[in-house]
Amino acid sequence: MAKTISNGSKMILTVPNQKTSTEIMMKAENAFRALLQRIDLGFWQLPERNENWLASEKFAQDIRGYAKHMLVIGLGGSFSGGRCLVESLGDKSAVDFLFNTDPQTVEATFKQCEKYADCHYLIISKSGNTLEIVCLLEILLKKLKSQNRDFKKAISVITEEKSSPLFDWVVANKIQYLAHPQDVGGRFSVFTPVGLVPAAFSGVSLAELRTGAQKAFADKSLITQLAAYYLESFQREETISAFWSYIDQLAAFSPWLIQLWAESLAKKKTRQGREAPRVSTPVTYLGTCDQHSVLQQLMEGAKDKSICFLRSQKLAESGESFTGTQWAGFEYLKDKNLGQVFATQSQATEEALQSEGRSTLSIELSSVEPESVGKLLMVFELLIGVLGEALDINAFNQPGVELGKKITKEKLQKSFSL
Repeated sequence: MAKTISNGSKMILTVPNQKTSTEIMMKAENAFRALLQRIDLGFWQLPERNENWLASEKFAQDIRGYAKHMLVIGLGGSFSGGRCLVESLGDKSAVDFLFNTDPQTVEATFKQCEKYADCHYLIISKSGNTLEIVCLLEILLKKLKSQNRDFKKAISVITEEKSSPLFDWVVANKIQYLAHPQDVGGRFSVFTPVGLVPAAFSGVSLAELRTGAQKAFADKSLITQLAAYYLESFQREETISAFWSYIDQLAAFSPWLIQLWAESLAKKKTRQGREAPRVSTPVTYLGTCDQHSVLQQLMEGAKDKSICFLRSQKLAESGESFTGTQWAGFEYLKDKNLGQVFATQSQATEEALQSEGRSTLSIELSSVEPESVGKLLMVFELLIGVLGEALDINAFNQPGVELGKKITKEKLQKSFSL
């Protein structure tokens, strides 16, 4: 059993019954070194960019001075990192997120925000040219006008500092804004103002979050072992990478990870123009509820999956205790607490899967706090970067999403011309 222990922020990686080949481990280590030589990539440099953290903190606190509630409007990487931080660590009642354009959801969300006379609207779009953001902003402006609110004070923006429909509107109307770093992709933007402003507004300590992100770099062995595990998983044709979280507090981590993994690793061509290696599709499961929904398929279905368990040591030590005397057949619960039962179910599920020859690993956090979450997020960002380098793919673009945008525009233009 291989085990990597992080002393910096108490994160433990366990890969049972897995012997990584020397060749694969060297490939992972070389890829990590190559990644950290990519000065064109800003995401891994963010923990050391002081202005990034100071400006985000100040921006959030300035808004907090006159608004007690915030609605973040963004899609994809423009909301998922911020939502992960707010819902995992902050005051969830202070910040809401609008990240889809279902008309009923949009109407209900804006109506809900009318309860807060001082609600502040944070518009996020890296490119400043996102169809959905244009639609939502136009609707918002109509709503604010009907409420006799000054949109110049009710709205702020995070976007790239270059000409775009959104940035040009910001400049023309003197809207307060923060610049989205141009060398950081949207799905890697959790440690930019995109994630930090909502987090700080909701009361998350950016200093502790930053410390955790910095500590990820000191845990090279954890990242390279993770990378080696997944490189071998791809070679075994495990085409589904499942992430099974036994931490409800980190529920919003799952959609963030799904986008990071899927948009970064699924590429048609390598950087040399050859056919890219086949990688996995990410899926996520949650706690004991999914033991009752997917476990049968994982146990007896095709052996095409790896399963990563995410656990919290502190959670395993919490919860009400049981007497073991009220229910026949459950005497073994005596002096156990709910956290122990929960943790044991997770461990037993992993062992059951191992007994069927399924590929598993686990990551255990000491607790869910800004430092540990900061490290967790940076570990996975670095992991994706390392995998991209090792597979010789561009993990920082998403050409596969452009055709749908093009067809949408053409169809709307055609219907408009009719």
